[in-house]
Amino acid sequence: MAGMTAPDHVVVVGAGFIGLSTAWYLQDAGVKVTVVDRGGVASGSSWGNAGWLTPALTLPIAEPSIFSNGLKMMLDPTSPLYIPLSADAKLLRFLIGFAWHSMPKRWEEAMRVFSEIGITGLDAFDEISQHTAAGPGVAEHSKAADPFLTGFTSLKDRNALLHEFEMIEKTGGTVDFELLTGDQLRGIEPTLSDRVAAGVAIKNQRYINPPKFIASLAESVVARGGDIIGALMSPIFATTRTR
Repeated sequence: MAGMTAPDHVVVVGAGFIGLSTAWYLQDAGVKVTVVDRGGVASGSSWGNAGWLTPALTLPIAEPSIFSNGLKMMLDPTSPLYIPLSADAKLLRFLIGFAWHSMPKRWEEAMRVFSEIGITGLDAFDEISQHTAAGPGVAEHSKAADPFLTGFTSLKDRNALLHEFEMIEKTGGTVDFELLTGDQLRGIEPTLSDRVAAGVAIKNQRYINPPKFIASLAESVVARGGDIIGALMSPIFATTRTR
């Protein structure tokens, strides 16, 4: 904003993926950073997630199909999406808001944002690995999933994914993929069962090893002059300087 001066020193709360990435880019802008986290580096979901970097599969959770399949799953006690009905006002507000954002128009608006991020998001992983004036980049790089395979027991299930690809393209994004038969999939990945009838090979997707990547990101932030303060630090981050 006009008239505002850039800060000299910023404290970032959270030493996970978002916090450390924020710190790295602040350093690139010439700002000194201190990252604080009561659990230490990657003490939460940044350590335990699957590490997929898949723009083709990154879609808003609130989407129109929730009104058909989603409602049944939310009411089914055996479903992973089961939500016990109660008189909780906060839960009711959340469900109403979730339903509102699942309307087709709202979902398309969100999809345009996701599509834009999908076009440039992977570039950030290349950028953050580069040595800049602020110091070294992240040594642990992302890896190409060549290809990223999806398997389905029916064409109907596969068509649901293809519909999502159509929406990505409709809202400005792109997905490079190839349709495969069950036999073609098993030719690439023999461990797939005979129940897999069809699939999709999605190109230009990546993955990381989350613990190793976050450790490397933390080391880069420290090597560039940053401080990381945490009460509990995992042994995997023993090389990371703390106070």
